[in-house]
Amino acid sequence: MKYYKLNYDHKSCNSLDWVMCDSFNNSQKYDVLSFRKGENVLLEDELVYTFNPNKGIILTDFLYNVNDWMIISLRAKLLFEELLANDMQFLPINIKNIDNKMIYNYFILNITSVIEDAIDLEKSKYSVLHVDNIKWQCFLKYVLKKEKIINHDFFLLKNQTVRFCSERVKDIVEKNNFSGFSFCEIEISSK
Repeated sequence: MKYYKLNYDHKSCNSLDWVMCDSFNNSQKYDVLSFRKGENVLLEDELVYTFNPNKGIILTDFLYNVNDWMIISLRAKLLFEELLANDMQFLPINIKNIDNKMIYNYFILNITSVIEDAIDLEKSKYSVLHVDNIKWQCFLKYVLKKEKIINHDFFLLKNQTVRFCSERVKDIVEKNNFSGFSFCEIEISSK
């Protein structure tokens, strides 16, 4: 099985008229990392992201947003929910057009599986930064340990914010022509 870094497709969005969600109603309570911790989240308020149709009008299956959350369409949610393991939580979020006030129902895919000690540090390429007595590893190339990630479709790594997925996820996205997704294959070691 192959594995991938999972990102928003920034290359295609620049040439197409894709929606970019740039205003969020509850930024005091939910920030960039709110849905990157690998924990289930209990929503206390309705979440709304707005977009300006003058900047893009095509709603993709993985929506661009300034927090880089994984906001997905209903059709992506339904297939992921049906076909994949339980390493995820779906949280409702409304996407609102600021001009005509039309609202679209989307979901934050909150990845709840966090894997420890999955990076093969001998084969990965990274640098170490020391900031305020904290050691940060900045990865140029991830190499992951097969035995740690096997049987996970979506996952995060401990102390990392990068999303990863299995070949099963990529196959679902490609078979169903989901837009907005980008995959970068990563190396797997058999350690």
